[in-house]
Amino acid sequence: MRNLPAACPWVLRATASVAVATLARFLLAASLPLLDDEAYYWVWSKHLAWGYLDHPPGIAVAIAASTARFGDLPWAIRLPALLCGLGTAFLTWRMTLESTRDPRSAYLAVLLLQTVPLFSLGAALAAPDGLLAFFWMLSSWALWRAVHGAPGYWLVVGLGVGLGMQSKYTMALFLPAALAAFLRSPNSPRSPFPYAAAALALLLIGPNLAWNVKNGWAAVLYAFGRDPWLPPRNPAVNLTVYAAAVLLYLSPVLGVLLLSAPLRLRAAGADFLRWLAVPTLLALLVASLLGKAKPHYILPAALVGVLALAQDHRFHTARTAGIWLGGAMGAVAVGMALFRAIPAPDLYGWPQVTERIRVLARGRPLLLIATTYQEGAQLAYATHRRYPVVVLPGKHAFAQWSPLQRWQGWDGLFVHDRRNPPADPYGNWCRETEVLPPSTLPVPGGIREFTFVRCLGFHPRTMAP
Repeated sequence: MRNLPAACPWVLRATASVAVATLARFLLAASLPLLDDEAYYWVWSKHLAWGYLDHPPGIAVAIAASTARFGDLPWAIRLPALLCGLGTAFLTWRMTLESTRDPRSAYLAVLLLQTVPLFSLGAALAAPDGLLAFFWMLSSWALWRAVHGAPGYWLVVGLGVGLGMQSKYTMALFLPAALAAFLRSPNSPRSPFPYAAAALALLLIGPNLAWNVKNGWAAVLYAFGRDPWLPPRNPAVNLTVYAAAVLLYLSPVLGVLLLSAPLRLRAAGADFLRWLAVPTLLALLVASLLGKAKPHYILPAALVGVLALAQDHRFHTARTAGIWLGGAMGAVAVGMALFRAIPAPDLYGWPQVTERIRVLARGRPLLLIATTYQEGAQLAYATHRRYPVVVLPGKHAFAQWSPLQRWQGWDGLFVHDRRNPPADPYGNWCRETEVLPPSTLPVPGGIREFTFVRCLGFHPRTMAP
Protein backbone atom coordinates (compact mmCIF):
# COMPACT_ATOMS: atom_id res chain seq x y z
CA MET A 1 0.00 0.00 0.00
CA ARG A 2 1.52 3.30 -1.12
CA ASN A 3 0.23 5.44 1.71
CA LEU A 4 0.77 2.98 4.55
CA PRO A 5 1.14 5.54 7.41
CA ALA A 6 -2.23 7.11 6.55
CA ALA A 7 -3.89 3.71 6.36
CA CYS A 8 -2.48 2.32 9.61
CA PRO A 9 -5.05 3.89 11.99
CA TRP A 10 -7.89 2.47 9.89
CA VAL A 11 -6.22 -0.94 9.72
CA LEU A 12 -5.93 -0.95 13.51
CA ARG A 13 -9.56 0.10 13.95
CA ALA A 14 -10.77 -2.55 11.53
CA THR A 15 -8.66 -5.20 13.26
CA ALA A 16 -9.97 -4.17 16.68
CA SER A 17 -13.60 -4.30 15.53
CA VAL A 18 -13.12 -7.78 14.05
CA ALA A 19 -11.31 -9.00 17.18
CA VAL A 20 -14.05 -7.79 19.52
CA ALA A 21 -16.82 -9.18 17.30
CA THR A 22 -15.05 -12.53 16.91
CA LEU A 23 -14.62 -12.88 20.66
CA ALA A 24 -18.33 -12.14 21.17
CA ARG A 25 -19.24 -14.65 18.48
CA PHE A 26 -17.07 -17.31 20.08
CA LEU A 27 -18.78 -16.76 23.43
CA LEU A 28 -22.13 -17.09 21.67
CA ALA A 29 -20.99 -20.21 19.83
CA ALA A 30 -19.78 -21.83 23.06
CA SER A 31 -22.81 -20.87 25.16
CA LEU A 32 -25.83 -21.36 22.92
CA PRO A 33 -27.32 -24.87 22.62
CA LEU A 34 -27.42 -26.17 19.06
CA LEU A 35 -30.33 -24.91 17.02
CA ASP A 36 -32.46 -27.54 15.31
CA ASP A 37 -30.95 -26.95 11.87
CA GLU A 38 -27.42 -26.95 13.29
CA ALA A 39 -28.05 -30.37 14.82
CA TYR A 40 -29.44 -31.48 11.46
CA TYR A 41 -26.28 -30.37 9.63
CA TRP A 42 -24.21 -32.12 12.28
CA VAL A 43 -26.07 -35.36 11.48
CA TRP A 44 -25.29 -34.75 7.82
CA SER A 45 -21.60 -34.50 8.72
CA LYS A 46 -21.77 -38.07 10.04
CA HIS A 47 -23.26 -39.25 6.71
CA LEU A 48 -21.27 -37.39 4.08
CA ALA A 49 -22.74 -37.35 0.59
CA TRP A 50 -22.56 -35.19 -2.52
CA GLY A 51 -25.97 -33.74 -1.80
CA TYR A 52 -28.88 -33.57 0.60
CA LEU A 53 -32.53 -32.80 0.18
CA ASP A 54 -32.30 -29.03 0.60
CA HIS A 55 -28.60 -28.07 0.42
CA PRO A 56 -25.30 -29.04 -1.20
CA PRO A 57 -22.71 -30.77 1.01
CA GLY A 58 -20.50 -27.79 1.91
CA ILE A 59 -21.73 -27.26 5.46
CA ALA A 60 -21.58 -31.01 6.22
CA VAL A 61 -17.99 -31.26 5.00
CA ALA A 62 -16.96 -28.18 7.00
CA ILE A 63 -18.51 -29.52 10.21
CA ALA A 64 -16.99 -32.96 9.63
CA ALA A 65 -13.51 -31.44 9.25
CA SER A 66 -13.87 -29.35 12.40
CA THR A 67 -15.37 -32.01 14.65
CA ALA A 68 -12.83 -34.61 13.51
CA ARG A 69 -10.18 -32.39 15.08
CA PHE A 70 -11.99 -30.80 18.03
CA GLY A 71 -14.89 -33.13 18.84
CA ASP A 72 -18.63 -32.58 18.74
CA LEU A 73 -18.83 -29.59 21.07
CA PRO A 74 -21.12 -26.75 19.94
CA TRP A 75 -18.22 -24.33 19.41
CA ALA A 76 -16.40 -26.88 17.25
CA ILE A 77 -19.51 -27.42 15.12
CA ARG A 78 -19.69 -23.65 14.67
CA LEU A 79 -15.95 -23.11 14.14
CA PRO A 80 -16.19 -23.13 10.31
CA ALA A 81 -18.72 -20.29 10.50
CA LEU A 82 -16.40 -18.32 12.79
CA LEU A 83 -13.48 -18.78 10.41
CA CYS A 84 -15.61 -17.85 7.41
CA GLY A 85 -16.62 -14.68 9.25
CA LEU A 86 -12.95 -13.72 9.58
CA GLY A 87 -12.32 -14.47 5.92
CA THR A 88 -15.35 -12.49 4.81
CA ALA A 89 -14.20 -9.49 6.85
CA PHE A 90 -10.73 -9.61 5.27
CA LEU A 91 -12.15 -9.82 1.75
CA THR A 92 -14.56 -6.99 2.51
CA TRP A 93 -11.60 -4.83 3.55
CA ARG A 94 -9.60 -5.74 0.44
CA MET A 95 -12.42 -5.19 -2.03
CA THR A 96 -13.50 -1.86 -0.55
CA LEU A 97 -9.91 -0.62 -0.33
CA GLU A 98 -9.08 -1.63 -3.90
CA SER A 99 -12.29 -0.20 -5.39
CA THR A 100 -12.23 3.11 -3.48
CA ARG A 101 -8.54 3.52 -2.46
CA ASP A 102 -9.95 4.92 0.77
CA PRO A 103 -8.90 3.16 4.03
CA ARG A 104 -11.69 4.91 5.94
CA SER A 105 -14.34 3.39 3.66
CA ALA A 106 -12.69 -0.01 4.00
CA TYR A 107 -12.82 0.32 7.78
CA LEU A 108 -16.50 1.32 7.66
CA ALA A 109 -17.30 -1.72 5.50
CA VAL A 110 -15.64 -4.03 8.03
CA LEU A 111 -17.37 -2.28 10.92
CA LEU A 112 -20.77 -2.59 9.24
CA LEU A 113 -20.13 -6.30 8.75
CA GLN A 114 -19.54 -6.69 12.50
CA THR A 115 -22.70 -4.84 13.55
CA VAL A 116 -25.40 -6.09 11.15
CA PRO A 117 -27.10 -8.89 13.16
CA LEU A 118 -27.44 -11.16 10.12
CA PHE A 119 -23.64 -11.18 9.85
CA SER A 120 -22.51 -10.53 13.41
CA LEU A 121 -24.73 -13.24 14.93
CA GLY A 122 -25.10 -15.43 11.86
CA ALA A 123 -21.32 -15.90 11.69
CA ALA A 124 -21.54 -17.73 15.04
CA LEU A 125 -24.01 -20.34 13.80
CA ALA A 126 -23.32 -23.50 11.80
CA ALA A 127 -25.25 -22.89 8.60
CA PRO A 128 -24.56 -22.76 4.86
CA ASP A 129 -24.90 -18.97 4.93
CA GLY A 130 -21.46 -18.42 6.49
CA LEU A 131 -19.82 -20.36 3.67
CA LEU A 132 -22.00 -18.56 1.12
CA ALA A 133 -20.95 -15.14 2.47
CA PHE A 134 -17.26 -16.04 2.23
CA PHE A 135 -17.42 -17.43 -1.30
CA TRP A 136 -19.71 -14.63 -2.48
CA MET A 137 -17.22 -12.02 -1.26
CA LEU A 138 -14.28 -14.00 -2.65
CA SER A 139 -15.97 -14.16 -6.06
CA SER A 140 -16.92 -10.47 -5.95
CA TRP A 141 -13.39 -9.35 -5.09
CA ALA A 142 -11.85 -11.62 -7.73
CA LEU A 143 -14.35 -10.46 -10.36
CA TRP A 144 -13.50 -6.84 -9.60
CA ARG A 145 -9.80 -7.57 -10.04
CA ALA A 146 -10.40 -9.64 -13.17
CA VAL A 147 -12.11 -6.78 -15.02
CA HIS A 148 -9.68 -4.15 -13.73
CA GLY A 149 -6.44 -5.40 -15.18
CA ALA A 150 -5.83 -8.83 -13.62
CA PRO A 151 -7.57 -11.36 -15.92
CA GLY A 152 -6.00 -14.32 -14.13
CA TYR A 153 -8.41 -13.66 -11.26
CA TRP A 154 -11.18 -15.11 -13.41
CA LEU A 155 -9.89 -18.47 -12.16
CA VAL A 156 -10.52 -17.33 -8.58
CA VAL A 157 -14.04 -16.35 -9.67
CA GLY A 158 -14.55 -19.88 -10.96
CA LEU A 159 -13.21 -21.32 -7.71
CA GLY A 160 -15.48 -19.10 -5.61
CA VAL A 161 -18.59 -19.77 -7.67
CA GLY A 162 -17.99 -23.53 -7.74
CA LEU A 163 -17.36 -23.82 -4.00
CA GLY A 164 -20.15 -21.33 -3.30
CA MET A 165 -22.59 -23.49 -5.25
CA GLN A 166 -21.40 -26.47 -3.20
CA SER A 167 -22.32 -24.42 -0.12
CA LYS A 168 -25.71 -22.98 -1.07
CA TYR A 169 -27.61 -22.83 -4.34
CA THR A 170 -28.22 -19.10 -3.80
CA MET A 171 -24.71 -18.61 -5.21
CA ALA A 172 -26.34 -18.95 -8.64
CA LEU A 173 -27.58 -15.37 -8.20
CA PHE A 174 -23.97 -14.26 -8.64
CA LEU A 175 -23.91 -15.46 -12.25
CA PRO A 176 -25.72 -12.45 -13.82
CA ALA A 177 -23.06 -10.14 -12.38
CA ALA A 178 -20.28 -12.36 -13.74
CA LEU A 179 -21.91 -12.46 -17.16
CA ALA A 180 -22.44 -8.68 -17.18
CA ALA A 181 -18.80 -8.10 -16.19
CA PHE A 182 -17.67 -10.46 -18.93
CA LEU A 183 -19.73 -8.71 -21.62
CA ARG A 184 -18.95 -5.16 -20.47
CA SER A 185 -15.20 -5.68 -20.25
CA PRO A 186 -13.69 -5.29 -23.74
CA ASN A 187 -10.80 -7.67 -23.09
CA SER A 188 -12.69 -10.50 -21.37
CA PRO A 189 -14.25 -12.22 -24.44
CA ARG A 190 -10.79 -12.53 -26.03
CA SER A 191 -9.14 -13.92 -22.89
CA PRO A 192 -9.00 -17.66 -22.14
CA PHE A 193 -9.40 -17.08 -18.41
CA PRO A 194 -13.21 -16.53 -18.25
CA TYR A 195 -13.80 -19.77 -20.15
CA ALA A 196 -11.38 -21.64 -17.91
CA ALA A 197 -13.20 -20.15 -14.91
CA ALA A 198 -16.55 -21.45 -16.18
CA ALA A 199 -15.03 -24.90 -16.70
CA LEU A 200 -13.57 -24.85 -13.18
CA ALA A 201 -16.91 -23.86 -11.64
CA LEU A 202 -18.69 -26.66 -13.52
CA LEU A 203 -16.03 -29.15 -12.44
CA LEU A 204 -16.49 -28.19 -8.79
CA ILE A 205 -20.28 -28.28 -8.81
CA GLY A 206 -20.35 -31.38 -11.03
CA PRO A 207 -20.57 -34.01 -8.26
CA ASN A 208 -23.61 -32.29 -6.74
CA LEU A 209 -25.24 -32.03 -10.17
CA ALA A 210 -24.62 -35.76 -10.64
CA TRP A 211 -26.19 -36.44 -7.23
CA ASN A 212 -29.25 -34.43 -8.22
CA VAL A 213 -29.58 -36.31 -11.51
CA LYS A 214 -29.27 -39.64 -9.71
CA ASN A 215 -31.89 -38.60 -7.17
CA GLY A 216 -34.43 -37.18 -9.62
CA TRP A 217 -33.38 -33.53 -9.03
CA ALA A 218 -34.53 -33.87 -5.44
CA ALA A 219 -32.92 -30.65 -4.21
CA VAL A 220 -34.34 -28.59 -7.10
CA LEU A 221 -37.83 -30.00 -6.66
CA TYR A 222 -37.62 -29.43 -2.92
CA ALA A 223 -36.52 -25.82 -3.37
CA PHE A 224 -39.34 -24.96 -5.77
CA GLY A 225 -41.91 -27.06 -3.94
CA ARG A 226 -41.00 -25.77 -0.49
CA ASP A 227 -43.98 -24.93 1.68
CA PRO A 228 -44.54 -21.19 2.14
CA TRP A 229 -42.65 -19.66 5.05
CA LEU A 230 -45.67 -17.45 5.67
CA PRO A 231 -49.27 -18.71 5.78
CA PRO A 232 -51.19 -18.07 2.55
CA ARG A 233 -52.15 -14.42 2.53
CA ASN A 234 -52.59 -11.52 0.19
CA PRO A 235 -49.22 -10.97 -1.64
CA ALA A 236 -49.05 -7.41 -0.34
CA VAL A 237 -49.34 -8.69 3.23
CA ASN A 238 -46.64 -11.31 2.54
CA LEU A 239 -44.33 -8.62 1.21
CA THR A 240 -44.96 -6.38 4.22
CA VAL A 241 -44.31 -9.16 6.73
CA TYR A 242 -41.18 -10.23 4.86
CA ALA A 243 -39.84 -6.68 4.74
CA ALA A 244 -40.35 -6.34 8.50
CA ALA A 245 -38.51 -9.62 9.13
CA VAL A 246 -35.61 -8.53 6.90
CA LEU A 247 -35.31 -5.23 8.77
CA LEU A 248 -35.12 -7.17 12.03
CA TYR A 249 -32.33 -9.37 10.67
CA LEU A 250 -30.39 -6.38 9.36
CA SER A 251 -31.45 -4.01 12.16
CA PRO A 252 -34.10 -1.42 11.24
CA VAL A 253 -31.87 1.54 10.35
CA LEU A 254 -29.11 -0.39 8.61
CA GLY A 255 -31.63 -2.56 6.77
CA VAL A 256 -33.07 0.42 4.91
CA LEU A 257 -29.63 1.88 4.21
CA LEU A 258 -28.01 -1.39 3.09
CA LEU A 259 -30.71 -2.47 0.67
CA SER A 260 -31.00 0.95 -0.96
CA ALA A 261 -27.27 1.78 -1.04
CA PRO A 262 -26.35 -0.17 -4.22
CA LEU A 263 -29.27 1.42 -6.07
CA ARG A 264 -28.52 5.04 -5.16
CA LEU A 265 -24.70 4.96 -5.18
CA ARG A 266 -23.16 7.29 -7.76
CA ALA A 267 -19.47 6.59 -7.11
CA ALA A 268 -17.11 4.78 -9.47
CA GLY A 269 -17.95 1.09 -9.65
CA ALA A 270 -21.61 1.63 -8.72
CA ASP A 271 -22.83 -0.31 -11.77
CA PHE A 272 -20.70 -3.26 -10.71
CA LEU A 273 -22.35 -3.32 -7.28
CA ARG A 274 -25.82 -2.95 -8.77
CA TRP A 275 -25.28 -6.00 -10.94
CA LEU A 276 -24.25 -7.91 -7.81
CA ALA A 277 -27.32 -6.82 -5.79
CA VAL A 278 -30.26 -6.56 -8.19
CA PRO A 279 -30.68 -10.29 -9.12
CA THR A 280 -31.03 -11.22 -5.44
CA LEU A 281 -33.43 -8.36 -4.76
CA LEU A 282 -35.64 -9.25 -7.73
CA ALA A 283 -35.66 -12.97 -6.89
CA LEU A 284 -36.61 -12.27 -3.28
CA LEU A 285 -39.30 -9.79 -4.31
CA VAL A 286 -41.05 -12.55 -6.26
CA ALA A 287 -40.45 -15.18 -3.58
CA SER A 288 -41.71 -12.87 -0.82
CA LEU A 289 -44.97 -12.24 -2.66
CA LEU A 290 -45.49 -16.00 -2.69
CA GLY A 291 -44.56 -16.26 1.00
CA LYS A 292 -41.56 -18.51 0.24
CA ALA A 293 -38.68 -16.16 1.06
CA LYS A 294 -37.01 -16.35 4.47
CA PRO A 295 -35.28 -13.30 5.98
CA HIS A 296 -31.74 -14.68 5.79
CA TYR A 297 -32.04 -15.18 2.03
CA ILE A 298 -31.26 -11.46 1.75
CA LEU A 299 -27.62 -12.12 2.71
CA PRO A 300 -25.97 -11.63 -0.74
CA ALA A 301 -27.76 -8.31 -1.36
CA ALA A 302 -26.91 -7.16 2.17
CA LEU A 303 -23.24 -7.98 1.59
CA VAL A 304 -23.26 -5.80 -1.50
CA GLY A 305 -25.07 -3.14 0.53
CA VAL A 306 -22.18 -3.13 3.01
CA LEU A 307 -19.75 -2.39 0.18
CA ALA A 308 -21.94 0.42 -1.16
CA LEU A 309 -22.94 2.02 2.13
CA ALA A 310 -19.33 2.18 3.35
CA GLN A 311 -18.41 4.53 0.50
CA ASP A 312 -21.62 6.57 0.43
CA HIS A 313 -21.07 9.27 3.08
CA ARG A 314 -24.27 11.22 2.42
CA PHE A 315 -26.04 9.39 5.27
CA HIS A 316 -23.31 9.56 7.88
CA THR A 317 -25.63 10.27 10.84
CA ALA A 318 -28.11 7.53 9.98
CA ARG A 319 -25.30 5.07 9.29
CA THR A 320 -23.68 5.81 12.63
CA ALA A 321 -27.00 5.39 14.45
CA GLY A 322 -27.54 2.10 12.64
CA ILE A 323 -24.10 0.82 13.61
CA TRP A 324 -24.77 1.57 17.28
CA LEU A 325 -28.23 -0.03 17.15
CA GLY A 326 -26.98 -3.13 15.34
CA GLY A 327 -24.09 -3.50 17.75
CA ALA A 328 -26.42 -3.19 20.72
CA MET A 329 -28.73 -5.87 19.28
CA GLY A 330 -25.78 -8.22 18.90
CA ALA A 331 -24.50 -7.51 22.41
CA VAL A 332 -27.91 -8.21 23.93
CA ALA A 333 -28.16 -11.52 22.06
CA VAL A 334 -24.69 -12.61 23.26
CA GLY A 335 -25.51 -11.62 26.84
CA MET A 336 -28.77 -13.56 26.79
CA ALA A 337 -26.97 -16.64 25.46
CA LEU A 338 -24.29 -16.42 28.16
CA PHE A 339 -26.93 -16.32 30.90
CA ARG A 340 -29.20 -18.92 29.26
CA ALA A 341 -31.93 -16.31 29.05
CA ILE A 342 -32.97 -16.72 25.41
CA PRO A 343 -36.74 -17.40 25.54
CA ALA A 344 -36.71 -20.26 23.04
CA PRO A 345 -38.01 -23.44 24.71
CA ASP A 346 -37.17 -25.60 21.67
CA LEU A 347 -33.44 -25.20 22.40
CA TYR A 348 -33.61 -26.80 25.82
CA GLY A 349 -34.49 -30.05 27.54
CA TRP A 350 -32.50 -32.50 25.47
CA PRO A 351 -29.97 -33.53 28.19
CA GLN A 352 -32.87 -34.49 30.48
CA VAL A 353 -34.51 -36.40 27.64
CA THR A 354 -31.25 -38.25 27.02
CA GLU A 355 -31.06 -39.35 30.65
CA ARG A 356 -34.66 -40.61 30.51
CA ILE A 357 -33.85 -42.58 27.35
CA ARG A 358 -30.79 -44.14 29.01
CA VAL A 359 -32.93 -45.34 31.92
CA LEU A 360 -35.61 -46.74 29.63
CA ALA A 361 -33.09 -48.50 27.36
CA ARG A 362 -31.49 -50.39 30.27
CA GLY A 363 -28.39 -50.97 28.21
CA ARG A 364 -30.26 -52.73 25.39
CA PRO A 365 -30.50 -51.70 21.71
CA LEU A 366 -33.30 -49.19 21.24
CA LEU A 367 -34.64 -47.45 18.17
CA LEU A 368 -35.56 -43.78 18.71
CA ILE A 369 -38.51 -42.65 16.62
CA ALA A 370 -38.96 -38.93 15.98
CA THR A 371 -41.87 -37.20 14.31
CA THR A 372 -39.87 -34.29 12.79
CA TYR A 373 -36.37 -34.05 11.37
CA GLN A 374 -35.60 -31.25 13.83
CA GLU A 375 -36.30 -33.46 16.84
CA GLY A 376 -34.62 -36.43 15.17
CA ALA A 377 -31.45 -34.38 14.76
CA GLN A 378 -31.55 -33.15 18.35
CA LEU A 379 -32.05 -36.71 19.59
CA ALA A 380 -29.08 -37.97 17.56
CA TYR A 381 -26.84 -35.17 18.87
CA ALA A 382 -27.99 -35.34 22.50
CA THR A 383 -27.51 -39.11 22.68
CA HIS A 384 -24.16 -38.98 20.85
CA ARG A 385 -25.63 -41.40 18.31
CA ARG A 386 -25.70 -44.23 20.87
CA TYR A 387 -29.10 -45.23 19.52
CA PRO A 388 -30.28 -45.33 15.90
CA VAL A 389 -32.78 -42.58 15.04
CA VAL A 390 -35.54 -42.70 12.45
CA VAL A 391 -37.90 -39.93 11.45
CA LEU A 392 -41.41 -40.54 10.22
CA PRO A 393 -42.01 -39.75 6.52
CA GLY A 394 -41.69 -36.11 5.52
CA LYS A 395 -39.45 -33.68 3.65
CA HIS A 396 -36.10 -34.49 5.25
CA ALA A 397 -32.80 -36.23 4.53
CA PHE A 398 -32.99 -38.96 7.20
CA ALA A 399 -34.29 -41.42 4.62
CA GLN A 400 -30.88 -41.25 2.89
CA TRP A 401 -29.10 -43.07 5.73
CA SER A 402 -31.86 -44.37 7.99
CA PRO A 403 -34.73 -45.72 5.85
CA LEU A 404 -37.64 -46.94 7.92
CA GLN A 405 -37.63 -50.44 6.44
CA ARG A 406 -34.14 -51.09 7.78
CA TRP A 407 -35.52 -51.15 11.33
CA GLN A 408 -38.40 -53.53 10.74
CA GLY A 409 -39.12 -55.51 13.93
CA TRP A 410 -36.95 -53.41 16.27
CA ASP A 411 -38.20 -52.33 19.65
CA GLY A 412 -38.30 -48.58 19.73
CA LEU A 413 -39.33 -45.49 21.63
CA PHE A 414 -41.32 -42.57 20.29
CA VAL A 415 -39.83 -39.36 21.70
CA HIS A 416 -41.29 -36.03 20.72
CA ASP A 417 -42.44 -32.69 22.01
CA ARG A 418 -46.09 -32.90 23.02
CA ARG A 419 -46.88 -30.34 20.33
CA ASN A 420 -45.58 -32.62 17.55
CA PRO A 421 -47.49 -35.91 17.68
CA PRO A 422 -47.39 -38.24 14.67
CA ALA A 423 -50.07 -37.75 12.04
CA ASP A 424 -51.17 -41.39 12.44
CA PRO A 425 -51.87 -43.34 15.66
CA TYR A 426 -48.85 -44.93 17.28
CA GLY A 427 -50.41 -48.33 16.69
CA ASN A 428 -50.03 -47.87 12.93
CA TRP A 429 -46.28 -48.06 13.41
CA CYS A 430 -45.89 -50.76 16.06
CA ARG A 431 -47.06 -54.27 16.85
CA GLU A 432 -47.73 -53.11 20.42
CA THR A 433 -47.51 -49.72 22.17
CA GLU A 434 -47.27 -48.48 25.73
CA VAL A 435 -47.73 -44.82 26.63
CA LEU A 436 -45.22 -43.87 29.33
CA PRO A 437 -45.41 -40.93 31.77
CA PRO A 438 -44.35 -37.70 30.04
CA SER A 439 -41.44 -35.52 31.08
CA THR A 440 -42.38 -31.96 31.99
CA LEU A 441 -39.40 -29.64 32.14
CA PRO A 442 -39.06 -25.96 33.09
CA VAL A 443 -36.95 -24.29 30.41
CA PRO A 444 -36.10 -20.67 29.52
CA GLY A 445 -39.21 -19.20 27.99
CA GLY A 446 -41.73 -21.61 29.47
CA ILE A 447 -42.49 -25.27 30.17
CA ARG A 448 -41.67 -28.08 27.77
CA GLU A 449 -43.40 -31.48 27.82
CA PHE A 450 -41.95 -34.52 26.06
CA THR A 451 -44.02 -37.57 25.17
CA PHE A 452 -42.59 -41.10 25.48
CA VAL A 453 -44.33 -44.08 23.89
CA ARG A 454 -42.77 -47.54 23.88
CA CYS A 455 -43.03 -49.26 20.49
CA LEU A 456 -42.66 -53.07 20.46
CA GLY A 457 -42.01 -54.42 16.98
CA PHE A 458 -41.56 -51.34 14.74
CA HIS A 459 -43.81 -51.90 11.76
CA PRO A 460 -43.05 -49.40 8.94
CA ARG A 461 -44.93 -51.34 6.28
CA THR A 462 -48.17 -49.94 7.70
CA MET A 463 -47.05 -46.35 7.22
CA ALA A 464 -49.40 -43.90 5.60
CA PRO A 465 -48.38 -42.62 2.12
